[in-house]
Amino acid sequence: MALTLKPGRYTYGSTDSAADVLNLLDAINDDSSGSPGDVLASYTYLGLGTVVIQDYEEPEVKLDLFGGTSGTYSGFDQFDRIIDHRWYDYGSSADVDRFKYGYDRASNRIWKENVVAANNGEDFDEFYTYDGLHRLQNFDRGDLNAGKTAISGTPANEEDWSLDPLGNWSNFVQKTSGMIDLNQSRSVNEVNEITNITETTGPSWITPAFDRNGNMTTVPKPADPTVAFTCTYDPWNRMVKVEQGMTTIGGYAYDALMRRITKDVDSVVRHFLYSSQWQSLEERLDSSTDPERQQIWGPQYVDQLILRDRDTSDPANGMLDERLYALSAHLLLNNFRFSCV
Repeated sequence: MALTLKPGRYTYGSTDSAADVLNLLDAINDDSSGSPGDVLASYTYLGLGTVVIQDYEEPEVKLDLFGGTSGTYSGFDQFDRIIDHRWYDYGSSADVDRFKYGYDRASNRIWKENVVAANNGEDFDEFYTYDGLHRLQNFDRGDLNAGKTAISGTPANEEDWSLDPLGNWSNFVQKTSGMIDLNQSRSVNEVNEITNITETTGPSWITPAFDRNGNMTTVPKPADPTVAFTCTYDPWNRMVKVEQGMTTIGGYAYDALMRRITKDVDSVVRHFLYSSQWQSLEERLDSSTDPERQQIWGPQYVDQLILRDRDTSDPANGMLDERLYALSAHLLLNNFRFSCV
């Protein structure tokens, strides 16, 4: 099967520019017959490699940790921790996504303020507490108080964990508006496998089972934990099949590098094509040689997705007519050329 991609091209600025001299990535461009085409993402740095502006020029949205004042970087505190993570739509002069953060002396993140949600009348701030080993014990969601020391009033959502010395959950509680939805206790064996799940409130989850290699063979169904999935593994401990009763939910195949190369779900086989960094570059359906989707990845870390192009036709014809840009806060932006308003 031939692999033909339209990859992004890395550019390092003009000759003798700071980016060129320091070997810093200046931009990722669409490929245009072997030359850099449209800019997909461009970068501005602090020092020798800290990205302070990541600009998506096509939708006119940028991650701005600089703030515009020379000599200061409003996105960072004095310990280089991100305190203001802002995706800004400079086409409409509005924040698209913006989170502010606070930390304790051990650099545990103790609160998150969702600025855009608050501006739209929604309370999606979060507050976290930790034990003496810096393990998360409590999560509250709602409206932060003025001092950012707690969620005001009764949290809209709450989760609480009790942990044993090895970090296994011994108790887990979920609440909505102060009412307990789930109060669950768990037992584990000497190799930290769950042996029993009981509850005083909420649904009765399936208790997992494991094979001798520690693979979970009986799994609570994510959409309904009272129902069991049965998982089958190959000799290399790779999951190859998931079943619910007599029905096969999914089948999976891998290459010699342990990468999943096919996924068979609902009688559709999805093929995955990878880079040398294990990034999924392209996906195709069944026997088609036309791409159903392609991904462009950034250089900062292996999972830094820049954008995803997708063919909305059925069957796929390789046109890739829908483009979504990925923000690091997991928000997606439509490519305005193809959006329906």
